[in-house]
Amino acid sequence: MITHPYIELLTPKLHLSPVAPTDLAGLQAIWADHLVARYLPGGEPYSLEVVQAELQNMLAHWQTHHLGIF
Repeated sequence: MITHPYIELLTPKLHLSPVAPTDLAGLQAIWADHLVARYLPGGEPYSLEVVQAELQNMLAHWQTHHLGIF
């Protein structure tokens, strides 16, 4: 859990906020898509286990450095 204030950017067409555990399903859907996966490291769709690990890394980065991926 992020325990510090963070920046949230909101416009009429865009909402950016730090990653959260609730983003797992959305990340899985995006990173499992073959059209998207060709741009990911390795060029292959990510398994659920890989997405979970990547999300945990992003959450840990926010916790440690107070910045990271939106």
